[in-house]
Amino acid sequence: MKLNKIHIWLSVILVIVLAGFWPSYLAKPMQVPFRLHIHGITATLWFILLIIQPYLYSKKNVQLHRKLGMLSLILAGGVIASAILMIPHFYNGPFAAEVVRKIILFDVTNTAGFAISVCMAIVNSKNVQVHARWMVTTAFWALPPALARLLNNVFEANGIDLYFNDPANVIISLILLLLVIKDYVKEKKIYVSYVFVFITNILLLILNDYISNSFWWESLTDSIFNSAP
Repeated sequence: MKLNKIHIWLSVILVIVLAGFWPSYLAKPMQVPFRLHIHGITATLWFILLIIQPYLYSKKNVQLHRKLGMLSLILAGGVIASAILMIPHFYNGPFAAEVVRKIILFDVTNTAGFAISVCMAIVNSKNVQVHARWMVTTAFWALPPALARLLNNVFEANGIDLYFNDPANVIISLILLLLVIKDYVKEKKIYVSYVFVFITNILLLILNDYISNSFWWESLTDSIFNSAP
């Protein structure tokens, strides 16, 4: 992986995220709850840091790269905490109960995946190639809801159906598969980071309806979130 080009592709992902959340959030900042602003700000700052870090490394500014790396730990905690605080908000929204359970499934999975990617990036901080890929995967956990919204807006689909009926996860899975193939062709190596996100996306594609409509998931989500503020 050439670190001098990663920031360009991460910038493209950031544009997709901003475009996806434009109608429902960025275009009406005064109409959304404060907790959404916290999540939006921390997530945006994370993306900006994610773009800056490989650029700094490619320019041999390792000292500043490491200093910002320490800051990223605090920022990652803010992204995770604000994402968790957003989940109970859906119970007060306009969606039907079965849709809420599906939203929670996707959000919990993406938040947990983001946390795992950050932890693995820290564990592998001395292996540049492995560390860089785990950091890149943090962007893929934020991409599904944004890309789904963008597809919904572009194709003017009806409400939540397209948003959670898998097109975004299919596209992301294909991108991840291409990244795995690219690494294997160029380096004869398969990195766990991309495979981990790919498999998780595939499992969500296959199991999201089954899990979100199951009795145990309904009972679990209701007991945890229904009485949350």
